[in-house]
Amino acid sequence: MSEAAVHDPGPEGRERLIESAVRLFGKNGFEGTSVRDIADDAGVSFSLIRFYFGSKDGLRDAAEAWVVTYCLDRTLSAADAERFEDVAPHIEALLDSSLAPTDVIPFLRRAFIDERPIALELVKGLIAKAGTFRGKRAPGEAWAQDPTLLVAQGVGLMMLSPIFQTLQGRDVYGREELLRLNAQAFRMEELILKGLAAEAEERERRGA
Repeated sequence: MSEAAVHDPGPEGRERLIESAVRLFGKNGFEGTSVRDIADDAGVSFSLIRFYFGSKDGLRDAAEAWVVTYCLDRTLSAADAERFEDVAPHIEALLDSSLAPTDVIPFLRRAFIDERPIALELVKGLIAKAGTFRGKRAPGEAWAQDPTLLVAQGVGLMMLSPIFQTLQGRDVYGREELLRLNAQAFRMEELILKGLAAEAEERERRGA
């Protein structure tokens, strides 16, 4: 592909390089991926890596910053959903984007294992946004507002997903599994909220 590489100094070339870096670093690791591999995958001249990012390390830094924004933006976009039907379009759009979760998650998992700064940055951002989830729907419940619990659930699934794939043959970030898991999560939340409402009614009845 290198002979037909696009010599594109515009923003689209930069974006393609970042997306290819996320995909290939996640698949093959940082050391196992060359700048030419990334440029060929992106369809641009590998000299653009130096032009935009200075070095392979600079490209990794840019890719990590992109992934943090990717994760936080998509997390927040579904934060106000109260039914699975409300969040399903967000999931479908995510799955149909140029980088699907199955591309991003391996990159992110490697960053956590290697204790890259992105891991701290992402968890910090998720903790800051945790109050936009269950805390709004169950304001009197400490467990629903505990950022440690909420963030650990998502990060734990990410880190354990290869084990589920090996033991159960389930790609939890594939279309069918991602939709199913989210539908189940909303169903569990619905049952919890109904139980809390019944508990509040019972307390009120006894108080009366």
